[in-house]
Amino acid sequence: MTPVDIYSLNGLPAPYWFIQLFKVLGFILHSVPMHLWLAGLPLALVLLLIGGGNGKTFARRLLKQMPVVMAFGINLGIVPLLFIQVAYYKVFYPATILMAWHWIGILVLVLPAYYLLYITSGLVDRGFKWRPAFSGAGASLLLIGAGLIFASAWSLMASPESWPELWRAKSLAAAATGLGTNWNPVVLLRFISICGLAILTVTFWVLFDAHFLYVPKKDSGSGRQQQQQISDFMENPYLSRSRKKELSKLRDRGKLTEEEELEALTYGFNDDDEAGAEGYPRWTLRFASVLVWFGVCITLGSLWLYYYKVIDGPESVTSVPEASMVNAPARFAAPSAAPERMIPVWIPPVTFTAVGLFAAVIILANLGKVGGKLFVALLGLCLAAALTFFAITRQIIQNEQIKNYLDVRSIPEQMQLSPLLVFLLVFLFGAGLIFWMVAAMAKTAKR
Repeated sequence: MTPVDIYSLNGLPAPYWFIQLFKVLGFILHSVPMHLWLAGLPLALVLLLIGGGNGKTFARRLLKQMPVVMAFGINLGIVPLLFIQVAYYKVFYPATILMAWHWIGILVLVLPAYYLLYITSGLVDRGFKWRPAFSGAGASLLLIGAGLIFASAWSLMASPESWPELWRAKSLAAAATGLGTNWNPVVLLRFISICGLAILTVTFWVLFDAHFLYVPKKDSGSGRQQQQQISDFMENPYLSRSRKKELSKLRDRGKLTEEEELEALTYGFNDDDEAGAEGYPRWTLRFASVLVWFGVCITLGSLWLYYYKVIDGPESVTSVPEASMVNAPARFAAPSAAPERMIPVWIPPVTFTAVGLFAAVIILANLGKVGGKLFVALLGLCLAAALTFFAITRQIIQNEQIKNYLDVRSIPEQMQLSPLLVFLLVFLFGAGLIFWMVAAMAKTAKR
């Protein structure tokens, strides 16, 4: 395609480095809550149905937190989207117009998902099991669909060379119908890599919640008082009605086992009680020790394929429009004799190292070498490093893919100081508000 004359564009309202910094930073901040609803929500639903005592405790806690997590994710996603529209509008708007109905469909998917998360949280709080599982599964499927549309839009935005053919295939009377699609191996690979990182984020959140937000209820007193609580579980607001009836029948027959008595106490009178002999915090470490390897394997495998086979490899995958897929013998572009390297050679190893260190910190915790809040802090630093280098790599690749059509780095600056200062003030206020809300959650849990 003909390159855009950068001097015909409106100048950048802020320095190039400023736009890149906040675009990447915004994506990192948006990634954390996005990962929790992408991987944490389905995992919590599975544990709610088939998990043990501690597994159900984690599931209930995360499902109750999910509406707040969703709110954080949506608001933090405004920052990277804002800077995309500021500096990349010449590629953002054409791509989203070509797939306009899919892009508008994001609202159709996200809004019902948001309501379903509130419904799920309320049902969990009332002690139901299958009802929140159904509503939560619906929300999860809707959010996964929205994520796939986003991945498709960003991939199409970075491949202007595919627009003409896609427009010819999906146009009516020389007007785009907005029915274009951009499903190719790159979209799925990018989505899989995000899912791998999402599992790592959920692993961190399991431990963060256990060490900073979770406070077990203190011993209520004598065994007589505890037995009185168990015997009165029919007045328990947290047990579902069907489970109350079942436990009541077993009690009347004298067949209520110790495990069921513990269930009546743990899942009823104290939603956050320790379930199991070792307690909830110890269980989270064992659970994270298993979960982390799924995240590490998926992340390293997908990123290795993306970095070395798709981006810088001889079999460079390009965005292929829907119409060309029918006649094309393969979805891979012709091999290049000397492919141009898009990303610095040091970035993939550093990203892999950050992911490996994440797993190494959990191994050290299992060996007793590190523990407590220091352990969670180290884990958080490793996760932040992995997300940072992943976001930087994505930004570099995006700039390199579109530079022959639009070289954002060369667009002249037209500094607009007033909007810039307003953005900084609002951003700092929002960041402080989020920190205060999380601190308030932790303080409330300790009361």
